Amino acid sequence: MDSIKNAATDAKNAVMGNPSEADKAKNTAEDMGNKAVDVTKSAIDTGDAAAKDAQSSAESAKNEAASETQSVVDATKGQIKGAADAVSNSMNK
Repeated sequence: MDSIKNAATDAKNAVMGNPSEADKAKNTAEDMGNKAVDVTKSAIDTGDAAAKDAQSSAESAKNEAASETQSVVDATKGQIKGAADAVSNSMNK
């Protein structure tokens, strides 16, 4: 008896323009699909941001290492020049 009543209610809803259970399920599936797309886009954006941050960090590290290397080279040149000047001065005496 209940199944007949439910079928009659479903038929009435279909005639009256109320969404059927199939339409509700379809809408729910579409909403879930849209949410999945949004989550995927968000994950891609997060990945892109992380990649840019990593690239920026690598570039900064490279520049810092180059600067430190140049400082060592400059200091070494200064030491060599100082030693050469000392040798030159001692030879001139």
